[in-house]
Parts: sequence; structure tokens; C-alpha cells
Amino acid sequence: MNSEFQILRWGIPGWVCLLTFTLFTLSTHNFDLKSFGTALGGTDKLTGIAALFVALGVPLGFILYQLYFWFKWDFKKDNSEIAAEGLDELQRRLQGNGHDKWRVIEDYFDELMSIKAYQKQLSYDDLKRRYDHYSNRTSRIHGLGASLLALVFGTVGFFAININCGTQWNSKTVALIFLVIFVGFSIYKNYSSLNRNVYRQLNSIMKDILRAEDKTCDCDK
Repeated sequence: MNSEFQILRWGIPGWVCLLTFTLFTLSTHNFDLKSFGTALGGTDKLTGIAALFVALGVPLGFILYQLYFWFKWDFKKDNSEIAAEGLDELQRRLQGNGHDKWRVIEDYFDELMSIKAYQKQLSYDDLKRRYDHYSNRTSRIHGLGASLLALVFGTVGFFAININCGTQWNSKTVALIFLVIFVGFSIYKNYSSLNRNVYRQLNSIMKDILRAEDKTCDCDK
């Protein structure tokens, strides 16, 4: 993964969190974009604020990613059985928490790809293509999970800071709450569906390797 994509990957959850917090803050004031730009005294300050916003989003997004993985492996429902369905040897190896089971699945898959696949009548290029597709989908799923966590943190952070500050809520704040709930629920449904599907996709790749016929040797004796 190149560094530009990694920065973007970390940045998106951070920007979502900052944007959510900022929108809630602005919703409690009589905010007008034109007046805001005039108050800043031109585009230079606005550009500086935007640059600061972008810069802060990357380290914040990195932290959110670590929190997401911690929550995913230690608290979220474990779906490793989906990847191990119909694979007796893999099922016997699965022990521990979600993270431990996933490490076992990864080791088992690496064993199949690096050893078993070469002993089977399979197109390794096709297997690699399927794995790359699986890997890309997994990366998108983690992005959705981290962005959902960012949406929650941005919302909870705003209310935690302002709950005892006498902040006046208005119709904009209420509308934004409903918007966040709708967007958050949509992300969660998409995340849950895709998460189960990538486990099934990985399970299918492993089954195809094991079911394939062994290569025969026509070597002269």
C-alpha cells in the first residue's frame, strides 16, 4: 500500500470526526457561511484553517483506526466460524478471542496459498486475483468501521463538552442528530453485510484450493 493511499485511509475517519464535531458546534450558533468568510478577513485564513483541518485529520484518523480494531477484535461478534465453515482442520485450530482466531485463519490461508496451491491443478494467477479482490474489500470494510466510529466520537465528543455549558440546542441541532443517526445506521448495515460476505469469500477460496485435484508427475523413471 503506497503512502499516499495510507494517508488518505487514515485521514477519512479523522476528517469525519472533525466535520461531525464542527457541524454540531456551528448548528448551535446563527451560522452563515458568507458572514463567516468575511469575519476571517479573506481566503488566506480560511485556507489556513482548512489546511489545519486536513493535517489534524490524519493522526486523529490513525488513532480511530486503532480503537476500531480494538473494538472489532475484543467486543464485536466473532464471525470467524463463517470463514472456517466446512473446513474441519481449521475449525479444530480455532481457539481464543476473535483476534486469536483471525491470526489462525490467516496462518492457515497462507499455508494453503504458499504450499497447497502449488500442489494442485489450479491457476495461481486466478487465486491471486481473487485474493486481491478480497483484500481490497476488506480494506473498504475497515474504512467503513473506522468512519462509523468517527461519527460516534464526533457526536459524543460534542455533547460531552457542551452538556454542562448552557449550550442552546435548536432545530438545526435536532435535524443534525437525525442525519447522523441515519448516516450511521446506513454505514453499520453496509459494514455488517460486507463483513460477513468477505468471510464467505475467503472460505470459498480456501475450499477451492482443498477441493482441486493434485498435480500428477509425468517424470520418466
